[in-house]
Amino acid sequence: MSPLRSMKPWTVMAYIVADPDENNQELNAAANAELQAIAHAAAKYPREMHVVSQVDFNGQRGIFRQVMDDNGVPTLTQSGCEVDSTPGDRDVVRQFLAWASKQFPAERRVVLFWGHSFGPAGMFQTDKAAKESVIIRPHRFRAAETRPITRILNMADLASALGAAAGPDAHKVDLVIFKDCAMNTLETAFELQSIADFQIGSQSLIPVHLTTEVNGVRPPSVWPYEKLFGALAAHSHAETAKPAATQMLHTLGDFYKVKEHLGQNTDVPVTLIDLQKLTDVRVRVNAFVHALKDLNILERSEKISSAFAGDPALVDVERVCAQFRHMPAAGALREAVAHHVVAHASRTHDFTGLSVFYRAPGLGIQGIVMPTMFPLNYSTLRFARTTTWDDLAFETNPISEFANL
Repeated sequence: MSPLRSMKPWTVMAYIVADPDENNQELNAAANAELQAIAHAAAKYPREMHVVSQVDFNGQRGIFRQVMDDNGVPTLTQSGCEVDSTPGDRDVVRQFLAWASKQFPAERRVVLFWGHSFGPAGMFQTDKAAKESVIIRPHRFRAAETRPITRILNMADLASALGAAAGPDAHKVDLVIFKDCAMNTLETAFELQSIADFQIGSQSLIPVHLTTEVNGVRPPSVWPYEKLFGALAAHSHAETAKPAATQMLHTLGDFYKVKEHLGQNTDVPVTLIDLQKLTDVRVRVNAFVHALKDLNILERSEKISSAFAGDPALVDVERVCAQFRHMPAAGALREAVAHHVVAHASRTHDFTGLSVFYRAPGLGIQGIVMPTMFPLNYSTLRFARTTTWDDLAFETNPISEFANL
């Protein structure tokens, strides 16, 4: 085992997962480009931060770790993880984060994730298939379902693995950054609230390629890591990660103002979320659900689903509340959620910072969330267990759906 490095203001731990399809060379090339960009940026700030990365080529070429030495020179070595390990295994993530936090001590810790994700359904698709038998509660008027799904890292396992990044002093992770699709949800926030202080992510798809092609290939859309790490360096002595994270958020907002960086998207919203003290949100979600239950199911589902953002199964919380502005409970929830949105950048008004899962009556298997989100695994999320939103999350039309049984 290598000796412990010197204490620095920051340790940045990047976990990158390539595509499980060996024929998808574009995404694997994007993973390589991201790794190289991180290394190049880290070389600029060897005194302010440790930067360590693990890139998992998802069974194609193995798992590698990249470490910057104290002179800013990167070294890439193959990880000692089990040969048959997969990104969907929480222990793979946990082992890397535990190793990095112990070997590279710092006053503050940042964890960056890059790869496929499915919003509150989980992260990191692998080619190892699994099956779930989904039992829906009787009042849903639907039969049990069995669907084949690819293996992913669910939210509970993500939170468990992320706890290893806190290090031996049990300090919370200061900032979690997701370059992963649709991770800025209430479900994610509630899952990570006891593990991390702040989160940067998006409510929408995040493109990994630029808009235009060069010689028939769209180049990777790589984040401006030199500016992002510069924000950390500029706030090395701040009392919390908030000033650095705010500057990073504005950097990403400026990045996505450039149309070329949007890929096939019209907007890539980014938001900095304060994960601390979400009790106010929990209480007001419950009051809002209680008020919504007094409405006709078709009336409320039409209004809720009209606020969809980024994915058919995700709705923007503030826009949902605006649909019920006559309800005091809606205004109270809107105020509570806004309190946790530290900074936000978007090209449109479709996104305000946080989404929540909602499967409207009749919504089929579409988008990135629904194919891997079932009532049974949704009910295990901390958000579902500590609020009553689960009562509405899988809305059904009892008349039409009972007739189809």
